[in-house]
Amino acid sequence: MCVLANIDNDLADAELDIVIDCARAMGVEDNKIVLINRWVLDSLILSKTGQIIMEQNNG
Repeated sequence: MCVLANIDNDLADAELDIVIDCARAMGVEDNKIVLINRWVLDSLILSKTGQIIMEQNNG
């Protein structure tokens, strides 16, 4: 859910509310939701960085 909510680089309040509600319904602690979302954001940044690096002309 965090990936879907962040895929457009804009985590709207309504999206965040849905993620939190679903996670709580599955028994996920709030602090773990924050950590998961941070991991997702870091992964998206790393992926974008890799794309930029691979597109650069290295020769």
